[in-house]
Amino acid sequence: MTTPKGPLSQYQKLSVTSDASHSGDDSEEKKEYANGIKKQHKYIVYVGIDFGTDGCGLSYGLNDGSVFIHNRWKDACAADEKPETSILFDANMEPKAYGSKAKQTYIDLTNVNDWMLFEKYKMSLYREPDWKKEIQDKSQTLERVDFEEKISANNQMGKTIETERIFVAQLKYLYQAAMKFMLEEFKKKRKIKFKSNQIQWILTVPAIWNDAAKNKMKHWARMAGLVKSDNNDPDALKIVYEPDCASLAIQYEINKSKSQIVRNAEEYNNEDIDSKEQIPCNITDDDEEKEQAEYSKILQDIDIKLAK
Repeated sequence: MTTPKGPLSQYQKLSVTSDASHSGDDSEEKKEYANGIKKQHKYIVYVGIDFGTDGCGLSYGLNDGSVFIHNRWKDACAADEKPETSILFDANMEPKAYGSKAKQTYIDLTNVNDWMLFEKYKMSLYREPDWKKEIQDKSQTLERVDFEEKISANNQMGKTIETERIFVAQLKYLYQAAMKFMLEEFKKKRKIKFKSNQIQWILTVPAIWNDAAKNKMKHWARMAGLVKSDNNDPDALKIVYEPDCASLAIQYEINKSKSQIVRNAEEYNNEDIDSKEQIPCNITDDDEEKEQAEYSKILQDIDIKLAK
C-alpha cells in the first residue's frame, strides 16, 4: 500500500504497515495466531472526529496500522486545511451550508434576513455557572451540564437557536462526509468489507467539559447517526479529551521514530560482511607495528612523569 503520487487525493496517508508485513516475514502474522485461530478485531475502521472551535477534521485508522487524514472537503478551504466550524440555517431552522461556504452563501444570497449564521460557536455554549460558587463537593457537579441551552447567531443579535440542533446538524455533516470517504476509499477501492457496527467513532471534546457534558455530546452524536439506535456496544462511540489525543499522537510519533532507528540499526548489522571486506585498506603490518611502538613510548613517558 503506497501513498498516491501527483495531486492530493481525498486523503493523506500518514503511516503504512511495516515492511516486514510485505516482504514475506510472517513473524508479526504468527503473533496474531493462537492455536491456529487468527486474532479477530472487534472493529475494522476507526474514525476520529476533531470537533474544534475554529475548524473540524476527520481521520481514519485501520488494523494494519494505516492512518489517513480526510483533506478533500466540499468547502472553500485548501486541501491541507480543516473546514471552519460554521453553519448556516434558513428561516425554517434547517441547515443549508457548512464551513467557509456558510458565510459565503449568506453573503451571496439576498432576502435572507431570517437566516442565521453561526461561526466558531463551540466555546460560546460553555459558561461558568453561578451554582459553581455554591458547591461544596466535586460530586455535586456530576449531574450538571455547563452548557448554554441556546446560542446566539453571529449575524442576528438576540436571535438564538437550540444548542442541540446546531451540534446534531454539524455532527451529521461530518458523519456523511466520513461515510462517503469510507465507501469510496475502503469498500470500493481497497475492497475492505465491514458493517456499520464494525466502525468505532472517537469524538474529541475540550478538557473543561465534565462527564455530564461528555454524555450530552454522546447523545447528540447518536442523534446524528454515528451509532445506530440498535447498536448497544458501549465502545462504538468514545468521547475523549483533546489534550489526551494530542498526548497519544506525540507518543505514537516518538515510538514510530524509535522503531525506525531500531530497523536502521538491524539493517546495518545484517549487511553482508563480504561487502565490508571489499573496502580498500592501505594499512600494512609494518604500519601497525610502528603505530604500536609510538603508543608504547607515549605510555612510558607518562609513567616517567608520574614517577617524578
